[in-house]
Amino acid sequence: MEITCWNCKKPFSLDQKAIDAALAAMDVSKLGFFDVPCPNCGKANRTKREQFVAPAAEPKMRAFEAKKAKEKEQRDLGKKKGYKGK
Repeated sequence: MEITCWNCKKPFSLDQKAIDAALAAMDVSKLGFFDVPCPNCGKANRTKREQFVAPAAEPKMRAFEAKKAKEKEQRDLGKKKGYKGK
């Protein structure tokens, strides 16, 4: 997971172990965010739960979006040729 520090603008990444620890801490505290410290400047980067969960869903979403784009392309191609699919 990639995060860009709001203060120094330096990108850094979190491994799966850090992501799991952040999710566990959010579950215990019942908060929807976690403050990730920047390794460069030390400032806390408030990060929403959705950003921690989203990387796991990305490959599935890419496949779904590609499938929908292909279906749309086929529909558009049919419209150009005057095909009225049954």
